[in-house]
Amino acid sequence: MKLIYTRFAVAIACIGMFVGSTAFKSANKTISLHNKCTFAIHQVFLSPVSEDKWGDDILDKDEVLKPGESVDIEIDCGQWDAKLVAEDGSTCVVHDVNICAADIWEVTADCGQ
Repeated sequence: MKLIYTRFAVAIACIGMFVGSTAFKSANKTISLHNKCTFAIHQVFLSPVSEDKWGDDILDKDEVLKPGESVDIEIDCGQWDAKLVAEDGSTCVVHDVNICAADIWEVTADCGQ
């Protein structure tokens, strides 16, 4: 995955178990987004790879994904770009994520330390 970052680097690791190819036949899927960083994630935006603008923040208005917390999101299968915003306002964009490839996204960070 290609990462673009300002103050931190984020990797989204897609981990999943599949039974045959049934995961690829579904029109939508529930994914668990797990924050394994040492800082909170304040916003998560998704965009189909064919779009030039971000959708709405998938977290609720006042929701913050603190370290160790998870949130389930339901999304259509397909290729998506993801933008994460950390508590200090720094951002990370991950391009071309195959949503149907996994059941869990683990967000980890390498803060250059």
